[in-house]
Amino acid sequence: MRRTFTTGLPMSADFTVRQGGALVLVAIVARLGVSAVAAYAIGYKVLYVATMAFYSVRQAASIHTAHLRGTGKDARREIGRQAILVSGTVGAVAAVLLCVAAPWIMAAFGTGPQVAHEGALFLRCVGPYLLLMACFIGLGGVFEGSGGAPALLRVTVLGTAVQLPLAYGLSGLGLPGVCLAMALSMAVQCAVVAVLFRRAGAFPADRVAGEERRPVDADEQEAAPAAARWRST
Repeated sequence: MRRTFTTGLPMSADFTVRQGGALVLVAIVARLGVSAVAAYAIGYKVLYVATMAFYSVRQAASIHTAHLRGTGKDARREIGRQAILVSGTVGAVAAVLLCVAAPWIMAAFGTGPQVAHEGALFLRCVGPYLLLMACFIGLGGVFEGSGGAPALLRVTVLGTAVQLPLAYGLSGLGLPGVCLAMALSMAVQCAVVAVLFRRAGAFPADRVAGEERRPVDADEQEAAPAAARWRST
């Protein structure tokens, strides 16, 4: 029970902190007017289509990392590069599609001219943030699969702490300023997580959810099948 709690809590808190920051961002956008809030709300919901794909890559990287570590292999670097490539490619394609199709996407929601204009502007300016977020979320699966979720949570908290003051200060530029704040804060998160990823021992390779792993000797390997057969009878 305790292991499940200590493993899952940082993962759930990571998502909660990120969405909490997005909620506070709505209050900052509200300073720009009703049409800006409506445009931001629609645009952010559209982003969920892409971000859910990023989280699927994170889950795959987490499962793959944990599986290989269970067999005694440390392939975090290889899996991390693959996750960044796949998730980054999805993010780049999504950014281009949103930029090109922004007017039609907003028109599909039946919004008025002002909301449609600001929403299309938001979708066109959010591309850099989307690409950086794709890489961050994809690479995060390696952390989660190797017991490094608490480190990832601290990076997310740092990014949120950077994002909100920046968004407040840059809100004078309208929604493009908010997008710039989002991109800059995500760039900070990517830079920090890249340092942690490169640094050997940044999150222990021999620990899972705070508990030390120990090698399995030959006697235990031979005894395991027998124990399994005994439990099945």
